[in-house]
Parts: sequence; C-alpha cells; structure tokens
Amino acid sequence: MRYVLVAAVILAGFLAVRWLFSGRPQAEIDDWAELWNARQALLESILGPAEDIVHHAPVPFELGGDADVLEFTQKIPGVTYVTADLTGSSLSKPNTNGQYELMICLREKADWAPYLLSRLGAYTCGTVLEPNDTMDIALSIPQPTNLTALLYVDYASIVLKGRRAGLLLCLGITADELELARNEGVEELLSRLKKSGVYPYTDLARSSVLK
Repeated sequence: MRYVLVAAVILAGFLAVRWLFSGRPQAEIDDWAELWNARQALLESILGPAEDIVHHAPVPFELGGDADVLEFTQKIPGVTYVTADLTGSSLSKPNTNGQYELMICLREKADWAPYLLSRLGAYTCGTVLEPNDTMDIALSIPQPTNLTALLYVDYASIVLKGRRAGLLLCLGITADELELARNEGVEELLSRLKKSGVYPYTDLARSSVLK
C-alpha cells in the first residue's frame, strides 16, 4: 500500500509540473528551478539534507493549488515535514517576519501531516499566520487524540534572495494548554512543553503536559 501511494504521489507531481511548465518560456522555467533550489538549500542548512520524496500537490501552488512538502529526518529525530512553495512566491502573504514556510515535527512518519501542511500552505494565500497565533484543528487530524489546536511558533529565520523569511512551526496542543497560553502567555506554555520533552513534536497520542 505504501509503495502504491508513493507511486501515485510521484505521478501526480510529474503531471502537475508538466502542466505548470507546458508552453512556458525557458527563462521562466529556469527562474522557477533556481528559486526551488535556493529555497531547498536554505531549508537544508537548518534541517539537514532533505529526503528524496517530495509530496507534490495535484495542482501546483502557483496555479492556485496546495503547497508541495519536503521531508527531513537527519537533524531532528523522527520526521519533519516542511512546505516548499511559500517563500519567494507572489501568492503567499508575509507575516511580521516576512514570508515563511510551515513545518511540523512528528516522532514517526504519517500521511496526514504533509497533507495538512499542503492545505495550510494554500491557506496562507488569503490569511496571514503570525507567530503565537493558534488554530482549531480538531476536524483536520486523525482521531482519537487530545490535541485540539495548532500553535504557530517562530522556529528559524532565513534570507531568500535578499529578503527576510522564516520557518513557522505548527505545534499541536491540547485544549487546556491553549487556555494556559491565553491566560499566562505562549512563552509559559512553550517552557512547559520543552521541559516535558514534547516540543517541537506534534504527538497525537500524548496527554496534556498540565495533567
């Protein structure tokens, strides 16, 4: 089943890229490739070498589709998924730190995570996500789980083609952790998540750090 899924993703990606570049001037294709390579190199400088698999959206981001997603496993134990279309794009709205890519860390690979990031990537074309913002995700992740929201955390800063950009960590939190962040501040919650060994992971199976 896994190999069938990977093959389908690769095929969809190939067709999407062929559609994107069909009839485009060579200079435009070269610019796209240069931007992709520069973006990936910056991400790898923070997260280590990317895996070979790219989770391609069926419709390319630049044509109004979702974002492509890269996998990283070398630096942060487990797997880190990162969008790879937002920075440098005219479609993605910057936050106070500039344009940004979204990332999520899991203790092991799971298909729902790159799918969620891919959809969130498209969401950033219409809505700005700021560090310390939160979002209800109860209907967007596998159940059962105690996690109910995402907390967006400023993870790293980069400079892409002379423009400031960054990585925004999507961190799954429980309802009472969300309440703590609202009442006592995000830094207090992050301190507890780090002390408990939860940060930077989104772990569907975990209990609240406040229990």
